[in-house]
Amino acid sequence: MSSALSANTIQIVVEPFDPSRHTGIGFDCGDQNLNTLANNDFSRLNIDSNTLMVLVTAGEDTTKKPILGYIWGMIDDTSDLPCTVLRTMADALNERDLSAIIIHRMAVDISLQTYNREDGSLEKGVGAGKFLLATFATLLLKNHSADIIALYSRDESRAFYAAIGFEGTSKNPNDRYMRVKPVTVSLFSDIAKTPLVVRSTELDALRKRHHQPTGWCAG
Repeated sequence: MSSALSANTIQIVVEPFDPSRHTGIGFDCGDQNLNTLANNDFSRLNIDSNTLMVLVTAGEDTTKKPILGYIWGMIDDTSDLPCTVLRTMADALNERDLSAIIIHRMAVDISLQTYNREDGSLEKGVGAGKFLLATFATLLLKNHSADIIALYSRDESRAFYAAIGFEGTSKNPNDRYMRVKPVTVSLFSDIAKTPLVVRSTELDALRKRHHQPTGWCAG
């Protein structure tokens, strides 16, 4: 598939992270810690028992593709409560028998995010975060069952997850979860199958950052 759908559009896809094909240098989601993970090509992560997927432009390239977003997570259950997030969630929901998709980290480059303009108006994103999450969940749910999707959100991202359908627990509104129901699976599958296409001009600033020898800067 060609990445150039027309003269002014580019398709964004989700791929398993491959350090020989992808680079996180220049990635900037606005959070220093999340940027550092990507900038070091996730060398600090133990991804053997987890799944790490990235947003990149579609098609083949002669150089490494810059990462536009990433999501890192796993399937877990409460059989021995090995995961802190799931243990906290099980306690908050008063349910001891849970299986879950645990989202450890998710980030999208600021070039694709919703943000406030200087005049106070809102510049809507392109749906990259929803597309990334839906594709990730759809992939894992093909081979595994899960009762919930669980994560810890920061205050600034709480509205994003709430809009998708995540709820906060009564103990902590930043402990977010979504029940996995047939309608959820169908919705995520539909989102994942719908091509994510952006205007090439929306990625111009991102491309410029990737050509800076000093690497990334936090927004």
